[in-house]
Amino acid sequence: MKDVGAIWLTCGLSPVLEQSYRHARALFGERLLVVENGVSMDFSVRMEDQTIIRIADPDPSYSRAMNRAADWWSTHNPTPEFLVFLQDDFIFIDNILLLIERLRSDPAAGAIGCALVDHASRMHSCILKSQRDGSVVGVPTKEPRPIVPPEYVTPIVVRRRAFESVGGFDGGFSPAYYEDVDLCFKLVHAGWKVLADPGVRIGHVTGSTTSGLYTAVQMAQIRKRNVARLVEKWPDLY
Repeated sequence: MKDVGAIWLTCGLSPVLEQSYRHARALFGERLLVVENGVSMDFSVRMEDQTIIRIADPDPSYSRAMNRAADWWSTHNPTPEFLVFLQDDFIFIDNILLLIERLRSDPAAGAIGCALVDHASRMHSCILKSQRDGSVVGVPTKEPRPIVPPEYVTPIVVRRRAFESVGGFDGGFSPAYYEDVDLCFKLVHAGWKVLADPGVRIGHVTGSTTSGLYTAVQMAQIRKRNVARLVEKWPDLY
C-alpha cells in the first residue's frame, strides 16, 4: 500500500491504546505514522521502530496534529495518494481497506467515511444522505449534534490532493469537535464528492480521550463554541 499514508493519533489516555496501536501497526506497517499529541514517553518504548512525531502541546489539538502529520507525509517518499486518519480509541479497523479501495476507484471523490460503533454495537456516527449527488448514505446517529447539511460524514480516508487543496482541517476548531464536518463542507464546496459506506464499521471507544482532558462542562462549552463557528463559516448551509 505505497499509495497510502496512515496516521495514528494518541493522547495517551485511551483504555484500548495498545490494542488500537497493534491493529494499526499490523494493517499498515511502515506506512503508519504515530503522532504523540502531548502523551507521556512511556508508551513510545513499546512501539518498536515506528516513525513518531511528538507534539509537546499542553492543549492537544486534533486538527493541528493531523495537519502536521499530513504535512509530514507530503514530503515522504513515496508520497501517498491517500491519507487514513486513525485515533487511539479506534479498534477493529481491518475494514478500512474497503474504504481505501472504494475511494481509489472514484477519482472524483475526496473523502470517504463509515459507521463508528461503540462497544455495544450502537452507531454514533452521523452520516447523512447527500441531496446533491446521492453519494452519501444515511445511518442513524446517537451522539447529539447540530442539524447539519447533507454533505457530512466522518472522514476516515481522504485523497491527499483534495485534503491539501482545501487547506486540511481548520485549526480554529481545536481542541476537537466539528472539524470533520467542516472538512466535508470544504471538500464539497471545492467540487469533490464525499462518500460513505455505512456497511463498514469501526469500533470506537467514545469519549475516552476528551473525558480525560476536560470536564463535562468544558466539553459542552467547546461543542457550543465550535457549533457557532461552523454556522458562522457556512451560513448558507444551515
